Amino acid sequence: MPGGRLCFVAWQPLERNAWMHVPLRTAAAFVELPPTQPPGSPGPFGLDDPDRMPRALAAAGFVGVAIDAVDSPQNVGGAQTLADAVEFLMHAGPAAAALKGSPRGGARASRRGALHGARSLRHPVGVVLPGAAWIVTASSPG
Repeated sequence: MPGGRLCFVAWQPLERNAWMHVPLRTAAAFVELPPTQPPGSPGPFGLDDPDRMPRALAAAGFVGVAIDAVDSPQNVGGAQTLADAVEFLMHAGPAAAALKGSPRGGARASRRGALHGARSLRHPVGVVLPGAAWIVTASSPG
């Protein structure tokens, strides 16, 4: 639509998002992780490279692309307790994907490891870890 605006939020690289990276690193101690996907692959970090987005948006006809970095603590799964946060992470995100095909013992060990490793991350509102995203805006000429 001529004159239309586009705005979306995309995660910055996994390493800048401890709320996903820390559980994945914990799971790696108990199960073999799947191979790393090539840059730009579909998934939550498919748009993590701010240099690739302007080219893709320009190719789609957008102009005036702006990308702003946002660092924001993430309350993991909105959980109020450490156990609830770990339970959320066992079912969502890259750690959950890594544990999906593992024997029950691997998942159980990973859950215990996550509980132990995340004790220092408790916050009055739950388990809070660093998160980082891009806010991307562009417009359609016309």
